[in-house]
Amino acid sequence: PNTNTSWHCPLTSVRADTTRSLERARDRPAPPSPRPPPPPSSTISASLDSRSSHRQTGPAIAQSQRHLSVGSSCGSSDKMSDPYGDFEERRKRFDLSSPEEVLALLEKSPDATFLDVRSPPEILVSKLGRPTISIWCTMSDTSALDKKAPDLLPDKTKPIIAFCAVGGRSNEARKKLREMGYETVLNAGGLKDMGYIK
Repeated sequence: PNTNTSWHCPLTSVRADTTRSLERARDRPAPPSPRPPPPPSSTISASLDSRSSHRQTGPAIAQSQRHLSVGSSCGSSDKMSDPYGDFEERRKRFDLSSPEEVLALLEKSPDATFLDVRSPPEILVSKLGRPTISIWCTMSDTSALDKKAPDLLPDKTKPIIAFCAVGGRSNEARKKLREMGYETVLNAGGLKDMGYIK
């Protein structure tokens, strides 16, 4: 046999080809990962509706809390319904006469004059169940007394019981009448305080 003839092993060739294929696969960049499919349109709508409802719930709760706060502050207590406080506080502020003092004066002088210094619209809404003389005064203007009192209240010795809505205007009227020489002038406060007058 010819010893110079070269012999090629097929297994060696296959192994070499496999090695080269693995090296090329390792060097090749990996393909991008596939994107997940988009959610159904119904899911997107439900998510948007949920976020919208959360946004609307915040203001709705705040508004509800405001309504509750307002409702609780507008209770039936006299202090909340009366901006000047209860009778005792107004008595100190406006020098109101107590119901006992007013009743004592009426017992002594049944013909005492009731003077209503509220505005005409106020008088149309509510009136005292007794004959009254009306002369409109304000906290800063009692000049109507200068013009009308000499004719409507000619007897300065006759007791006068002045009143308004809470006692402020009638207090100013009381002070003005005393300056004008009227001897006895009581401030009964507001018409709402005079339920004891029959």
